[in-house]
Amino acid sequence: MTVLDSRTVADAAEAAAVDARDPLVRLGHLLDEGSIRPITPEDKSGVRAVTGRVEGVPVVAFCSDARVQGGAMGSEGCEHIVHAYDVAVRERVPSSACGTPAAPGSPRARSRCTRSAGCSPP
Repeated sequence: MTVLDSRTVADAAEAAAVDARDPLVRLGHLLDEGSIRPITPEDKSGVRAVTGRVEGVPVVAFCSDARVQGGAMGSEGCEHIVHAYDVAVRERVPSSACGTPAAPGSPRARSRCTRSAGCSPP
């Protein structure tokens, strides 16, 4: 007999309780364990920004919330993204983005974000 899944019932229930679309869960796959420090509040904006480390190197990262339709298209979400970039520039560290289709990395979204922050798109 081949064992395909060695998780216990408790493990499976715990995994089901964690929503893989949650931005902090998604950022947890990118950043070193235990290094995540949120720099934006948990709200309905559709984006979370954090500081953390990737292989020991300090970074700023943000992620759209795949549970929110439209992701970070609103002004509040865009302000969180601009804040993340501001922190990265101020701290002189790399930045990284986790998005979903038509999320913060798209040219349309980037244009909206720069306009909402009072900048003109590049």
